[in-house]
Amino acid sequence: MDRKPLRLRYYGDPILRKKAEPVASVTPEIRELIAGLFDTMYRERGVGLAAPQVGASQRIFVVDVEGEEGARTKLALVNPTLVLSTGSVVAEEGCLSIPGIHADGASPSAPKGSWLGRSSTSWTTSTVSSSSTG
Repeated sequence: MDRKPLRLRYYGDPILRKKAEPVASVTPEIRELIAGLFDTMYRERGVGLAAPQVGASQRIFVVDVEGEEGARTKLALVNPTLVLSTGSVVAEEGCLSIPGIHADGASPSAPKGSWLGRSSTSWTTSTVSSSSTG
């Protein structure tokens, strides 16, 4: 399917400062947005992208990270909530909406959260494995 490419929003765009709205349900339109987020993320060589970064003020983000034993984990998180975070790990971070800037940032080493996946399935970090597709 040919999707219209999504346009990245950059630092200074007001939508990036606006609180994103919760998603009422995972509809075909939301699934299409999720597919477009993945397309855009890969096109821009990122590892994660949030809906506001393409102009959609909705609580959705996608991520593709390397997990245990080198397996890739591709997740779409709808209405994510951080329930608990413990520990800290420092790693280089960047943001597609602020190109060219990278810096060390601290993130929780063991975050626990919940979200809806693209099939409206409820997930928690305890139910995710490297074969999950959220």
